[in-house]
Amino acid sequence: MKNYRELVSEVTRLLDEFQEDKQCIDNFTQDAAKDLKNHSSADQKFIIDTLYGCIMSKKLLDVVVNIFYMHHGQILFRVDRNLFIVVCYLAMFHLEDLGLEHFSRIIKSLDISKMHKFLSFFFNVSNLTTHIQREWSHIYDAAVVDNNWITPLLRWCSEIEVLLDQLARKMGRGNLPKKSPRKNTEPREFDLTRPKARPLPAPEVIPQQDKSKPASTSHNSQISKGTRDSG
Repeated sequence: MKNYRELVSEVTRLLDEFQEDKQCIDNFTQDAAKDLKNHSSADQKFIIDTLYGCIMSKKLLDVVVNIFYMHHGQILFRVDRNLFIVVCYLAMFHLEDLGLEHFSRIIKSLDISKMHKFLSFFFNVSNLTTHIQREWSHIYDAAVVDNNWITPLLRWCSEIEVLLDQLARKMGRGNLPKKSPRKNTEPREFDLTRPKARPLPAPEVIPQQDKSKPASTSHNSQISKGTRDSG
């Protein structure tokens, strides 16, 4: 799996095509998989699993990207919305699995300016603990939000600053002081669906058919643990 930009673009394209009110997620992802035969099995897995996760996590991801556009919408294109959705999903649900090295490779394969702007917003302590946390708490219990997303994301902030500095240098923003990661980060096997030590709930239940599912059942089994009606 080398061309991360192409893979993310494929996920973004499929998200653009998906119509939530008219299409079943299982049928859509299975049909999409049939058109990916020219990709390796690992690439197919990344595309389908990420697509599935973005659709399943739509409510939480929409909160982040909506607020992001409220802050920077005057200089952003709406056509890039699903690109930010994909990056947000990977950061929220798979940063621990990917490790900083793999995550950084994905980010650096994309538009550097856009990624710098989005990650600077998303991994900003003030943004996480005010606007984003408040809106997520309308979907989940406040304790679930804090334990499963806010606290883990805050732990990554210092390491993401290192990545942001690298992006800034590539953008030609002078010689910024180099920061050392707070902890040693070792490359991990690139597997979006391997079991996690701390599984996270999915934001909503989508009825499943008796077909093979591209996303792990452990991801969906936690959904009932913190959900509440968003009103």
